[in-house]
Amino acid sequence: MLKVKWIGQSGYILSDGNTEICIDPYLSDVVNRIANRPRMVDAPFLPEQLKCDVVICTHNHLDHVDVDAIPLMKKDNMLFMAPADAKAQLVECGVSKFKEFDEGTTVKIGDFECTQVWDGVFYKKLSNYPEVSDWEIRTIIEFMEYEKKYGRTCDIECDNENTLRTVLDGIKRKEAYLSTPCPKLLTECTACPYRKGCVTEYVCHTTSADNAIKIFECGKLLSALNARNVSVVQRYRL
Repeated sequence: MLKVKWIGQSGYILSDGNTEICIDPYLSDVVNRIANRPRMVDAPFLPEQLKCDVVICTHNHLDHVDVDAIPLMKKDNMLFMAPADAKAQLVECGVSKFKEFDEGTTVKIGDFECTQVWDGVFYKKLSNYPEVSDWEIRTIIEFMEYEKKYGRTCDIECDNENTLRTVLDGIKRKEAYLSTPCPKLLTECTACPYRKGCVTEYVCHTTSADNAIKIFECGKLLSALNARNVSVVQRYRL
C-alpha cells in the first residue's frame, strides 16, 4: 500500500514498504536566511534523520535544493535525482550518487515509475494583491501572446473575482496596455532584499543586481557564483 507523508513546503515522502522516495526535502530555514522569507511550518525532523532510498529535487531553488540541510544528511546510500543544472550544487553539498532527472525523463525506482513534468501553470505574483497594475496586466498579455504564437492557449484563474475581472478586461483591451512602461523597481521580486525589489535597469534572472553587474563586467556570460569565483557552499554560508 502506498503511503504519502507531507514534510512541509513542497516536500513529500512516498513509501510502498519496499522503496522510499523523498521529494523536495526542505528541512532548514535557508530561504529565510538568504531572502528573509521564513518557513510557514516547522520541519518535521532534522536533516540527519532523513532515511530514504532516493531524494528527488524537482528544480534548482533553495527550498528544493536545500544547501543548508543536504550537507547534514546521511547520503552514502542515497541516490539524488535532479535536473542537470542542479548537479554542481548538489555535488558541492556532498552528494556522490547523482542521476539527471530533466523534464520528460522517466525513471523506474523499485515499483515506482517517476516522470519529470511541468504542470503547465504560470504562477503570477502581484506586487500589491488584490490590486493589479497596468504593468502586470501587460506582462500577462505578453505571456499569453507568446503562448499563442506557439499554438498554446491560456486560462486565467484568480481567487479574487475583482482582480480576475480587471485582468480579463485588460486582455480584451490589450492595445491599451502594451505600451505601459516598466517600473524601475519590481517589488514582487525578492532577489534583492536590501533593495526591496528587482531593479529593472539591469537584466537580472534569480540573482541580485550586484551579481548581474559582475557578470557583465567580466565580459563572459557566467553564473553569478562563477563571476565572483566562489563556490555554492561559500555563497550560501555567508
